[in-house]
Amino acid sequence: MARTAEDLQNLVEGMNVICNNYDIRMNVKNTKYMTFSKNPIHATSIAINGTQLEKVSKYKYLRTHINETGDQHHEMKRHIEIALLPL
Repeated sequence: MARTAEDLQNLVEGMNVICNNYDIRMNVKNTKYMTFSKNPIHATSIAINGTQLEKVSKYKYLRTHINETGDQHHEMKRHIEIALLPL
């Protein structure tokens, strides 16, 4: 987590350096990032070794859907519906 795009870029670069020290390569095709804000954030760009990472507005993590606004209403509704299916 980072408060600014610059901080996130620095974190990604630091992680990439550590990975390289152990001969691990970050897969830029599968690495994505998301910004969280109630107001739209424009013109963020994060890169690894000059390759732009994909910015996503929603992401599924451990069977939970996360979106850039932080609104969890739909996710809570989905979990309730799943819980009620066996009934």
